[in-house]
Amino acid sequence: MAQTRLMIFDCDGVLVDSEPLAAKAYERVYEKHGMPGVHGGIIAQCIGMKQADIIVKIKELTGHQFPPAADGDIWAETK
Repeated sequence: MAQTRLMIFDCDGVLVDSEPLAAKAYERVYEKHGMPGVHGGIIAQCIGMKQADIIVKIKELTGHQFPPAADGDIWAETK
């Protein structure tokens, strides 16, 4: 039986440190939706989390309820 070799590459954060870009995107999108005060110190508490978890954490820290219909705005701003 032939032997299969597998390689897994995880380059997120290796080739480009995307955290500062993502933090700025969250700041801009929350501001755009009338929710100021989401800044780098808040986002720093969310490093490594999924977007849905980040939104929950921001709500816990600021009280801002992000509109579900605006979910795609964060990804668009990050790009």
